[in-house]
Amino acid sequence: HACRHGGMPSGLSCSGMVRVNLDGTVNVLTGTTDIGGGQKGTMAMIAAEELGVPLSCVSVTSADTEVTTDTGSTGGSKQTIVGGTGIRLAAADAKNQLLDTAAAELKIDKKDLTIRDGAVYARGSDKGVLLEQIAAKSPGPIIGRGIYKVPPNLVFHTPAAEFAEVEVDTRTGAVKVLQLVAVHDLGRTINALTAENQIEGGAIQGMAFALMEEQILDKNTGICVNPNHLNYRLPGIKDVPEIVPIMVESVDPYGPFGAKGIGEPPYSPPAPAIANAIHNAIGVRFTELPITNRAILTRLKAFKG
Repeated sequence: HACRHGGMPSGLSCSGMVRVNLDGTVNVLTGTTDIGGGQKGTMAMIAAEELGVPLSCVSVTSADTEVTTDTGSTGGSKQTIVGGTGIRLAAADAKNQLLDTAAAELKIDKKDLTIRDGAVYARGSDKGVLLEQIAAKSPGPIIGRGIYKVPPNLVFHTPAAEFAEVEVDTRTGAVKVLQLVAVHDLGRTINALTAENQIEGGAIQGMAFALMEEQILDKNTGICVNPNHLNYRLPGIKDVPEIVPIMVESVDPYGPFGAKGIGEPPYSPPAPAIANAIHNAIGVRFTELPITNRAILTRLKAFKG
């Protein structure tokens, strides 16, 4: 299974700003909207990694059109690539300015300086100068800007493999999912906790798509006859099986630090994996979803003839 998500369409512009204040704290300004996928935290991590500062000193302002620049919509699993690249470039710009200031203050060639753990170090030295001491020498906050345009005809693939273990009660048609193992190629994992949550949430949605969710329409009137969560079935916590998220890091050549998106891809593989597991268990192939108790009993009866 491979999803085509992230960084489309061609020519999409992504941008960002990173401000290093005189006290060494960092403000990230991004147009990225956090819709529950941890986008703000991811932008902070990208800036901290590029600048060489602790995550604790980074704050994020996002999706405020008064002060932030465009990164496109949060959709298509693209913000880690689009917004993230804009922020990485902005952080690199700010870092370059900081090193210029440090080189002038410390009388050391810029190429022999590096920033790590919130301090500036000379090559071969383990004694650093705090970033705030360098930033304070600037006449004002250092503002880094990043602009990136997605190359033409570029599509980001996020391959995945999912494995399902199920039990099927042939008397009642009930299906119990025992375990889902979800393997996803993230390129490079930026925000591990959020990535695991995205994979687990997508696995639960995909399981519901396979076994439960069904919008029923009256064929004569076109009216939905189950327009509420009483009759439109969704999984509860007791329906959720053991989910094992596995993140494969292949390092993408375009994303920030080699990262790709993981927002939507986890939703797609569980249904076909579960359908295949049911086929393996009872020998019946299903081509329509959801695979309900009634569907299983009907197909089993027809299969046995």
